[in-house]
Order: sequence, then C-alpha cells, then structure tokens
Amino acid sequence: MEGSGFILIHRKLMNSFVFQSPYYLKLWMWCLMKASYKDRSIYVGTIQVDLKKGQFVWGRKEASNQLNKGLKASERKKESTWENYLKKLEKENMIVREPNNKFTVITVVNYEFYQSVEKVNSNLTATQQQNSPEVNSTSNNKKSEGNVDKTMFDDLPSFEINNKIVSNLTTDFSSSGQNLNTNKEVINKLNINNELSSSKTDINNKYKNAYEMYSVAYPTKPINPIIAQSIAEWINDFGGHEDIVSYAIEQAGANAASTPKYFETILKAWELSGIRTLNDAMKHTFQFEQKRNQEIQDKVNQQQMDIKQFEESQKPIPKVTMHNWLNPEDD
Repeated sequence: MEGSGFILIHRKLMNSFVFQSPYYLKLWMWCLMKASYKDRSIYVGTIQVDLKKGQFVWGRKEASNQLNKGLKASERKKESTWENYLKKLEKENMIVREPNNKFTVITVVNYEFYQSVEKVNSNLTATQQQNSPEVNSTSNNKKSEGNVDKTMFDDLPSFEINNKIVSNLTTDFSSSGQNLNTNKEVINKLNINNELSSSKTDINNKYKNAYEMYSVAYPTKPINPIIAQSIAEWINDFGGHEDIVSYAIEQAGANAASTPKYFETILKAWELSGIRTLNDAMKHTFQFEQKRNQEIQDKVNQQQMDIKQFEESQKPIPKVTMHNWLNPEDD
C-alpha cells in the first residue's frame, strides 16, 4: 500500500551523481518508494502483472504527473525528460527496465541488499565491531594522514565509482587550504590535455560517463550541484546522448578553459549546428579546428607581408642626378 511503511537510504548515496541533482534524487527516491517490498500481483487495466520484491510498474504519463507534483510550472519536466533520466539510472546499473507495448516493469538493482532489515542489522553489528577501539587503533595505523579510505566504496554495487574520482578526492583533501596560482592551474590543464589526447581507450567507453569526464577535465574544480544539473539537462537536450556531452567537456578541458561551464558554449554551438551524434560532434570539431588553423595561418602570412612591405618602405630612396639646363657647361 502506497503512503505507508518506510525505505532505507544508505549514506553512500551522497557519493553518487544522483545526490548532485534534485531531479535525479527525486526520481531515485520515487523508484525506491514505488518498489514492492514483497512478491505480489497487481493489475494494470485488465492485465495481471506479477511483481518480485524490488519491482514496480512504470507508466510514463502517470509517473511524470507524480514526479512533477509540487514543482513550479517552470521546474516541471516533460514525460520524455523523466524517461531519459530513468534511462540514465539504468545505464548506471541502478535499475533494470523491461518494457513492453503497454508499460515497463522496473527492477531496482540490489534492492534486497539495501532494503532488508536483517541485512542492515548484520551490517550494523559488523560496523560496531569495526568501531571498537582495538580495531580502530589497528586500522588507523594503516592509513596515512590526509588520505581518503577507498574501501568506503567497496560495498556499493549500485554505482560505478571511477578510481580517478577517488584519487581526485584524495588530492582535494590533502591539498586543502593551499592556494593554486594561475601558472600551476594552466600547467595542470595542459597536462589534462595531453592525458585526454593520448588516451587510446575505446570511444564508447571513454565518453559513456560525462560526470567522470568532468572529474578528469577539471580535477581542481570539484563538481557542484549547479554543474551536475547542467550536465543532466544537456544530456536530456541531446536526446540522452551522454557521449556528446562528455566529448564537449573533454574539449573544454583540453582547451584549458578557465571556467568549467565553457562546455556549455560548445554544446550551444553544436545544438545550433544540428549535431545529434558523437560522430557528428567529432567531425564538426575537426572542421572547426581546420578552419581556425587556417585563419591563424592566414593572419601569420598577412603579418609577414605587412612586415616585408614596411621593410621595403624603410629602404633609402636612390639619388638621381638632375641635368642643369641653365648651365651650358653641363652639355
């Protein structure tokens, strides 16, 4: 019965991209609340649907109405937008979608692991043992000051945690309070450029996660809720093609842009140019760079011509002997 009972939320949700966006957070909470806490059968119209624990039925129109409830008119999202957000959760292995021509059955991944009271109690017991003075004194000796404990991500199967994100977090904590001057920042960005351009990773894998690409392109500028929301909106605007947004973020970082939101300028230009696939974006970038390089070369050539003309104008004018018609001796 909806409106009764409770769900369990793990604090590790704060380490996920979901926590950075109010829309993704609302959708994920809605999915957990809609999921059946036991095996049961329901009817969708005249069709009987047998649901397992952690499953629920997604109807695009009804789901959008519920998710938009309480939002201002300017903040409400279209049905297609919520659908794309849902596909993003599937891409991150948080849910599994089983669509048919009438509705879609959603399965929350690892629902039993996180929503089982028995498992939570056993985890609490283990946590209490880990928090004992004897265990803490042993574990603390193994950790160096200023480092992040990477094991905090070990039992989070619902989310894919990139090692670079963890290492960037370590860098952020260890360098807290230190001021980075402009020269160091430029050098870091140039290093990022080399890293991005020299990567030989498969393109589909390289650009599959825009949030991870942001952490690579801007390691000294941690992602904030505004940036995260902007990324989510652009993914939706490009029809769920996260690889396009990821590629734009890479291009912004590779050009050592001083502001992380420069990728929005790139995406606006691509949107106006009708870019719809990653291949289109790469072709557009190649043509743009060719045009820019040609313009630079033309300017260099023009400057060289101007210098040459100036040097010619500075040469002394040769003297010409004039005939004196008034002096007969000159005949």
